[in-house]
Amino acid sequence: MKRFIIVLLLMALLIGALGGCGGTSALTGYHTLLEEMRELREYSFQGTVTIFLAPELLGEVAFLFEAFLPLNLSVEGAVSYANREMWALYRYRQMDGTPLFEMEMVLAGGRMYMGLSSMLEHMLRPVFAELGVGFSEVSMEDILGDYEYLAIPYDGALTELMFGPMETVAGLDVEPFLARQGEAYVVTVLDEDVRALTDEIGEMLGQFLPDDSFGGAFAIGDVLGDVGRQLAEANLYGARVVESTYREGERFHQTVEMEVPGLLDMRASFSFTAETGIRVPTPTEALTEGEFEALLRNIDFGALVGGPGPGTAQHLPDYITLLYDLVGMNLVGHVLDEDSHLETMALGNGHGGEHIVTVIARGATAAGEYHIVCDADAIVMYYISLDNLDAVEAVLLAVNADRAGYFLPDSSLTFSVLRTNNDRSLAAMAIAEQTAAGMTRVCIYLGQVVAATGDVIRLEMVFYLDLFTPEDYETLAELSSHIRVDLLAYITALLSAA
Repeated sequence: MKRFIIVLLLMALLIGALGGCGGTSALTGYHTLLEEMRELREYSFQGTVTIFLAPELLGEVAFLFEAFLPLNLSVEGAVSYANREMWALYRYRQMDGTPLFEMEMVLAGGRMYMGLSSMLEHMLRPVFAELGVGFSEVSMEDILGDYEYLAIPYDGALTELMFGPMETVAGLDVEPFLARQGEAYVVTVLDEDVRALTDEIGEMLGQFLPDDSFGGAFAIGDVLGDVGRQLAEANLYGARVVESTYREGERFHQTVEMEVPGLLDMRASFSFTAETGIRVPTPTEALTEGEFEALLRNIDFGALVGGPGPGTAQHLPDYITLLYDLVGMNLVGHVLDEDSHLETMALGNGHGGEHIVTVIARGATAAGEYHIVCDADAIVMYYISLDNLDAVEAVLLAVNADRAGYFLPDSSLTFSVLRTNNDRSLAAMAIAEQTAAGMTRVCIYLGQVVAATGDVIRLEMVFYLDLFTPEDYETLAELSSHIRVDLLAYITALLSAA
């Protein structure tokens, strides 16, 4: 009997020792490792994620991604808390290595610097595609000169921008899911328990994306930033998350795998290497926001493509019919009644001058050095002051850009004629869009060369007809009377022809 009791005690001790590998001692070691990662203040980093998303998660922008999935996103850079500096290079590629988008960001000296070459290529490629010009024929040096970065003052927190260690299982009592495998601490979460991790997974994916104000390659930021919320509402039967964390000298490694059958398949890996004395080189050739806007306004498209500008007959797309019958249109200097639905604002021309234009009084309005945006829900207005174009060219640039990047590819589009006058100082055109989902919106493009100054003003308007109220129709009629273009007639004619 005594021998039997001794055997039982030995077995109990052995079981206890083995159980400790996945119990309290493992939990202590895991939390210690995470704390060491959190305490990093100067480090370099690398991260990659390969991700497949089902159309249900992509929503209305599925058409932008389906041909490229799965996506491969990567980021590398360095962070210094002491100097409040960061450098990061984001790359987005197809799985075969084909580049989709690249963005470089530098935070130094209280400014955020963004690499301009990739940003400008992303913005202009659709325009050149509509002009029938391969973007490989366009030199970024011809456009940017010696400037490589856009500089924006930044007074936010470093933590809002930096790529840092993430605790993807922070929303979970981790002990029942934790095991020690060699030097690595592995957390395995299955099925419904995965729901507690969806917010952290979404935040982790968000680190691979610059702020959405940078253009966010193909709206990918909006999609991945919303993945956590969508997963939190999904059926997670069969879901699986495995996180592995370990340290190798001064380098911390972390991998996260996530699978939600039919919805998402993701593999991510990170490394953070503790370093001292990190200094981020401050770019010396950088444009301010105003200088960058002026550069965009003054791009000579004709010179870049080695021929006439985009508004000449040689460049008219086959869906454009030019009609020289527009008279009397005027976008500036309106005098409004006291009970008007409208109000006036000063639109800068980028050279110290300004013109008085009309916007919707109840709309949310924002103005820049030479642009104004007014959002009144069912009606959106966008004014911009341009240079080196006639009115036809100004309108065509907006139409071509919207055709390439604004209208949904499965929509049905109906085009009006492009009306102008003999010297092409006035121009007006409209496009009606019927989306596959049944939404109707009409875009109207107006351009005017102001005779007194030679400034070119373009007004783009978007009408969401499904949202129109009687007040919107009254506003439309009043605006038409001031600019001397019957906007409702444009809308009616387009919809009847659709």
